[in-house]
Amino acid sequence: MILGKTAVELSLRANGLGELAGFNATGTFAVVTLLAPSYDGVGPQVLGRTETIKDEHGLNPDWIKSFVFDFSLGVQKYFIVTVYAEGESHDYKEIGHATFEIGHVLGAPGNVRGCKLNTVGSCYATVDKLAPGDKGSLSFKIRGIKLPNVERNIFSKSDPFFKVCRKEADGTWSNVFSSNFVKADLSPVWKKARIGVGALCWGDLARPIKISIHDHSKSGNHIYMGSFETSVNGLLQAATKGEPYGLEKGKIEVTGAIVHGGPTGAAETIPDAPVEKPTFVDYLSSGLELNVSVAIDFTSYNGDPKLPTSLHRLGSESFNEYEKAITSVVSVLANYDSDQKFPVFGFGARYEGKLQHCFQCGLTPEVEGVGGVLDAYRSVFKQTVTMSNQTYFIDVIRMAAAKAAIAQKKAQLKRKTAYSILLILTCGRMSNTKATREAIAKISGEPLSIVIVGIGNADFASMQLLDDGIPGRDIVQFVEFAEHSTSEATLRAATLEEIPYQVEQYFETQCIQPGKKITVNENDIVVYKPAEIDLKHKIAKNGNIKVHSGGFYDTTHSGPTNYRYSALKFQMLY
Repeated sequence: MILGKTAVELSLRANGLGELAGFNATGTFAVVTLLAPSYDGVGPQVLGRTETIKDEHGLNPDWIKSFVFDFSLGVQKYFIVTVYAEGESHDYKEIGHATFEIGHVLGAPGNVRGCKLNTVGSCYATVDKLAPGDKGSLSFKIRGIKLPNVERNIFSKSDPFFKVCRKEADGTWSNVFSSNFVKADLSPVWKKARIGVGALCWGDLARPIKISIHDHSKSGNHIYMGSFETSVNGLLQAATKGEPYGLEKGKIEVTGAIVHGGPTGAAETIPDAPVEKPTFVDYLSSGLELNVSVAIDFTSYNGDPKLPTSLHRLGSESFNEYEKAITSVVSVLANYDSDQKFPVFGFGARYEGKLQHCFQCGLTPEVEGVGGVLDAYRSVFKQTVTMSNQTYFIDVIRMAAAKAAIAQKKAQLKRKTAYSILLILTCGRMSNTKATREAIAKISGEPLSIVIVGIGNADFASMQLLDDGIPGRDIVQFVEFAEHSTSEATLRAATLEEIPYQVEQYFETQCIQPGKKITVNENDIVVYKPAEIDLKHKIAKNGNIKVHSGGFYDTTHSGPTNYRYSALKFQMLY
């Protein structure tokens, strides 16, 4: 199955940057660099820089320039935001840097994460779905006519500028563009503006936008002068007909407007965008809760855990394959599980005196974080365990399906959505393939995906039969660990690539649309410490930016002392 990616848009802002001693800064800008895994032959890439925000706003910049990424659930993309101060002579000085991962941001409430700069201040990253396809860009020019003078000093005139805002799904307005200000002029003619149609209105030219006029103030306390609502199509028509927009006082005239590019090329109008099917990112943005559970094979086919040849070998300096699979897969899915609590189950062993095909690992029904999953797995070997020769995980599948159905029903009562993922780790000698296939077919209508990772070098032919040709919705993905034993990145990609499609398919069959995008208060945004990354830029006099050194991270399987995040650690600050 070839699965598509979702284009997402990264927006940035910062606060508390403070003054730079001995450096006469006129403004601040940010450079975004995509970090590279250690094995990568391409190396880190500078994706670009924001505009420079000047004057006092540079200490708390809210940059308009955005950056586009392709998002796939199983592909981690780490990037570093380096904030620079710009001097009067176009010289530059680094203020600090912050590190993020796209999935880590998307999994946060409101799709926003904060990261403390390594020096002073904080940076905030927001990731939103980008309208699919090339929607082109809007260029337009406007001028004011007899605008009100809102200056308190009767001997002064206002310095007008305008903002362009898009309307979000929840009815709020988000700023996507701010113009230059025209000094002391109540009939200003502003410079031509150019805005991406995708960012402005998600490609829907009839979607409402708002243009507001303000009197510029160096302090940042701009004074409102008036506003009007329209659309991209409305601006195009106003430019053609010459009909100005009325404000509370004064008018705004559109002297020119055109849409460049897009599917039909340069044109004065583009048909309204077709209704797109909701994507995995849409459900995440509306608060989709992913519930993850882990089931582990304790059958005798794994070998005696006391022997170094056992697949359950413990106590060495490196992880066994079960531990590596747990850290690789669960660390990604943990980004989307708000409470970070995971049930861990075992099957295929005589545990606590009886043969069990679904028993609790650990002291509690749920454990916290990836570390808790590892501890629960290891705790089984501290008990009296007799491994059986029956690989039977039907009970685990039925239990996971029942829990998934209950979680979704509870979420719907709160007008939310929930979806569950069962990760099964097994050495592969299944006892009853036919019965297992029938059990999967019966629960295929539940909000559940099953990811099976084959551990060791057994014949996994029976496991492949669970991944193909079962009646009902396709909910199973099988991957052999041995094929990805040297890279966490490829293991994650292979195991998780089908889940977004399965989520979309489930909610589509149930006619469940994503709700409104979650919004969060400033004080509720979680702020993390920056990961330690060596990266230096070289900025030429003409403004070109290149990576001078660093920008790599390690992707090998982590050892026992480093199990939370395999590449970069994100530690909560407050």
